[in-house]
Amino acid sequence: MANYDDLIARAQCGDKLALEKLLLLYQPMIDRHSRIHGHIDEDLRQFIYLRILVNLKYFRG
Repeated sequence: MANYDDLIARAQCGDKLALEKLLLLYQPMIDRHSRIHGHIDEDLRQFIYLRILVNLKYFRG
């Protein structure tokens, strides 16, 4: 859990590598929530990524 917390903290401080690792960790879940009728909706997926980026600074684990 410490590695996960550290990854989030680093991403919140602007560490691009940490952010990339975090997004890759959640990519399967993001893809699942981006599916409409069995196909990934790219606009929806981009919207989800955008919401993650905008709200990451507010996350408190």
